[in-house]
Amino acid sequence: YVHALISAVNAENISIIGEKNSGFNGSNVVDPNGEEEFRGPMGIRLCKCKNIKLSDYKFIDSSNWAHQIDSCSNIDISRLKIYAGHDGVDVHHCSNIYIHDCDMQSGDDCIAGYDSYNLHVDNCRFNTACNSLRIGCVNMLVENCTFYGPAANPHRVSGRHNTLFAFEYYSIGTDTVRDNSRNWFIKNCTFDNIDGLIHYEFGDKIHLQV
Repeated sequence: YVHALISAVNAENISIIGEKNSGFNGSNVVDPNGEEEFRGPMGIRLCKCKNIKLSDYKFIDSSNWAHQIDSCSNIDISRLKIYAGHDGVDVHHCSNIYIHDCDMQSGDDCIAGYDSYNLHVDNCRFNTACNSLRIGCVNMLVENCTFYGPAANPHRVSGRHNTLFAFEYYSIGTDTVRDNSRNWFIKNCTFDNIDGLIHYEFGDKIHLQV
């Protein structure tokens, strides 16, 4: 989880802002010693950072999560295009997150994370062969977003193209979760060709809902 194309730890005031047509290509790198014996490095890894701005670039074919953001605060993510690969944006133990005007056509979850606070998602498009938001969060507003399937890019493990759920509850029993997820608001969103709206089955260890 510490290998990445770009990595920062214990830093402040980080901005990655792309010029026109700029971006990253993870090249679907295969690492037999990686997670699930095939995943390569993360794309952008930020840990224990404050005041983050990510905008205006494309990330394709990430060999693991395109963005691993862990224990960070004050995060603004805008106008990203994330295609294929694995998860688009992961926010674990984070607070004050604003994700807006993004287009995510990922090969795994579009947005994932748990033990996060104050997540606002606005005007995004989600297309995935997994879950659009796999999330555990206190205070979440998702508005003006489009959720649609089937996926343009196959799931990296199963090869399927169907979208599972728009929202799946996420919590790992072996990690710290400071408070129960609550205060989720969804408004002015559209859903088309997805298997289900919400998946919640507390105690389900297979889907990490413990």
